[in-house]
Amino acid sequence: VFWLLITVVERLLPEDYYTKNMVGTYVDQYVLAHIIKKCLPRINAAFEKHSLQLPLITVQWFMCVFVNTLRPEVALRVWDIFLNEGGKVLFRIAAALFQ
Repeated sequence: VFWLLITVVERLLPEDYYTKNMVGTYVDQYVLAHIIKKCLPRINAAFEKHSLQLPLITVQWFMCVFVNTLRPEVALRVWDIFLNEGGKVLFRIAAALFQ
């Protein structure tokens, strides 16, 4: 388990994801907001209409790689894909959840 955690932190997620300033996390949230705005304009409009900030929902998704969000069998499949393909999977899963 230790080496899996090292792989996730050092290779699969951007730098500074789990640091005090969380720069990597903020960058991913900015990218996700851009994807939602471009690919899911109705969802983006609903967030704007209600003055909701996307990271209020999605930071937890990304920080725990959907473990606390999805049913266990689905989260395991997400982790399989994540470990195989890397961090880009987080954006695809998040966009799919909003569809």
